[in-house]
Amino acid sequence: MKTPWWRSLLGLLGMLLRLFAPLMALGWPALAIYGALSPNPSDLAALKLGRLDTAILVGVAGGGSDCGDRGCVASPAHRSYIVFPRLLVRPSGFTVENGQDGPRTDELRGGALIVVAMWAACVWGTWQYWARPSRTRPGGSLK
Repeated sequence: MKTPWWRSLLGLLGMLLRLFAPLMALGWPALAIYGALSPNPSDLAALKLGRLDTAILVGVAGGGSDCGDRGCVASPAHRSYIVFPRLLVRPSGFTVENGQDGPRTDELRGGALIVVAMWAACVWGTWQYWARPSRTRPGGSLK
């Protein structure tokens, strides 16, 4: 009997989630620790942090260039932050981009909520697929 295409797609998605969830659940805290141990002073100045604010690094992109028919367009490196405790009042994510005139900051409203929700989903997925003790059904088959 032939398996429907959507079942194969769901199986592939499940496999990807089993790999993606632990990488993100462990990777984001590791990236935040790296950002705390090796902060970028120009980024912190561009974020205009208050006395009690702490910038938490949640993403890094290296930049590069995109070449096409009209020549090459360079995209600068940028880093993404959420700012605590500011995220409790205004849950925004911030991107600091290196430019020729210095760092430029962009704000994504609700970005901090997306980051926290995605990380929580990855922690739950990691627990669900990898860390949870297996349970057996009354009939003896594995769940």
